[in-house]
Amino acid sequence: MDNTGKLLVGLLLLVSTPAHAETADLQNPSWQKVPNSEVGDESAYIDVNSITRNQEIATFDVVEPDVVYSRLEANCNTNQLRSIRRGSFESKKRVRFASITGDWVQATERYYQSLLKFVCQTP
Repeated sequence: MDNTGKLLVGLLLLVSTPAHAETADLQNPSWQKVPNSEVGDESAYIDVNSITRNQEIATFDVVEPDVVYSRLEANCNTNQLRSIRRGSFESKKRVRFASITGDWVQATERYYQSLLKFVCQTP
């Protein structure tokens, strides 16, 4: 990963941690592999049942290649992403996470462009 990619990852991970972690049960998750999202030998998976839309903003749950759970928002018009949850899996359907409000960052790396393309083209 080049320096731009490292900067983008760092910006997405920039969080202010709340006083306590929250837990949530994922409702009927249907994880689908995101084409062209490979980092090394691993790919990202998006829960297609979690994708919601509010005009140009798509919100979705993703398992990143390092097996980290995230909820991201994507602006399909500006090609930007931001993190709103970050955490880990307690089981296949239960996550422990911190709610965050990451800054919007431009999706310049292939990995993030793949996430955007997948969620913005999903009806």
